[in-house]
Amino acid sequence: MNPAAEIVIPETGMSKKLLVQANGARVMGFGFAAGHALKEHTAPGDVILYFVDGEAEVTLSGSPQVVGSGSMLHIPARLPHSVRAVTPVKMLLTLLPTAA
Repeated sequence: MNPAAEIVIPETGMSKKLLVQANGARVMGFGFAAGHALKEHTAPGDVILYFVDGEAEVTLSGSPQVVGSGSMLHIPARLPHSVRAVTPVKMLLTLLPTAA
């Protein structure tokens, strides 16, 4: 599978697709139209974001940073975060299983 080919960037809003689910982990592909944002939220487990294409502003606990193609970020469980697409974005999100 070519994950980048599975991600569709819509004209407006966001698309998401479950690509892999195994052993409690999930890999999802997200496509964001320029300007679309995921409001601040938390995740129960650690998250790894990989930006396949485009530029986004990722805010971790109120601290924004701009990331681009090829960037990877680790977000610890329960850390407040948000994502805003500056340009059209293709992103892979890996949600790791929570500790038992």
